Amino acid sequence: MAGTQDPTQPKKEKKVREPKDPNLRCKAYKFRLYPTQKQVGKLEWMLRRCKELYNAAIEERREVYRMCSISVSYRMQADQLPAIKQLREEYQGLHSQVLQDVLKRLDREDQNLHTQKGGRAMVCHRDL
Repeated sequence: MAGTQDPTQPKKEKKVREPKDPNLRCKAYKFRLYPTQKQVGKLEWMLRRCKELYNAAIEERREVYRMCSISVSYRMQADQLPAIKQLREEYQGLHSQVLQDVLKRLDREDQNLHTQKGGRAMVCHRDL
């Protein structure tokens, strides 16, 4: 029969094409997380803070543009992060790089929105 393999014969190993540059063997490796319940709670808390910052940053960009016709940049919002961390103590538990990454992601999405033809509106991340 076509397509069936004799069970007594060993399976043929698939050949993996070697990259031309041996330094490019592994581009990325994904680590699986198996967090404890306490760690799950901490991760969810961090995610809520990131969503809150993301939504506030979108709202700020929309309001400033609506009122002044000025586009808010990543740098403008990132410069406000130290003041936000001082005013809102829940953000003091997050590393500054995490908050900066949220704003960078938003800025990249905003730039892509304006360069696409028929771009779609930015979506707010709501709490679960």
